[in-house]
Amino acid sequence: MAFTQIDFHGIHVQGPEGFTAAVLRMPGTNRILPIWIHPEEASEIEARISGFQPKRPASHDLLADALMRLTSGCQSVRINSNFEGVYIAALVTNDGEEIDARPSDAFILSRILELPIEIDDDVFMQASIFLSDADLAHYFGISSGVVGNGIDDRISASGDAQADADFEELMQSMGVFETDLLGENEASGGEGDNDDGESPGHRKR
Repeated sequence: MAFTQIDFHGIHVQGPEGFTAAVLRMPGTNRILPIWIHPEEASEIEARISGFQPKRPASHDLLADALMRLTSGCQSVRINSNFEGVYIAALVTNDGEEIDARPSDAFILSRILELPIEIDDDVFMQASIFLSDADLAHYFGISSGVVGNGIDDRISASGDAQADADFEELMQSMGVFETDLLGENEASGGEGDNDDGESPGHRKR
């Protein structure tokens, strides 16, 4: 396996159902990978990003402390695989051991322990989507910084037919269809899975 460090672009709420996803992006490219996260975990990730520190150790703080005390320390978190929409993550210790984890827990621990996030190259290329500069900026607030490829803008809405197709797939996975954007029909439920293997429309009780 070959792993590449990836940029974490926070939690984003999309679609009529308010699905929450952690957005990962390959540095210097327009390719992103959304991983569906339960709202509870998404809220904690957002809190950690904003600098929240609990007065007393929360469960993830306790786990982080135990990892640092009882192992050789951690060097990174990884996204190792993807099976039918379920992503498998791991914490990598300094001596090369991997500890199985959900992506949501791995993302929280990466904030607490200030660890880089890595992803298997094959997993990213198979599951990621390509978005145009305009869609990256509009929907995710991401500036690509990638020089355009010179494609005639008249070919498609964004200037890149593949970007349009990938973006349509992303929006449909969140239950958003072209007719919704035109105000003609309501969207049906999303099809994508979160890091527990459940559809985004299924909420924990």
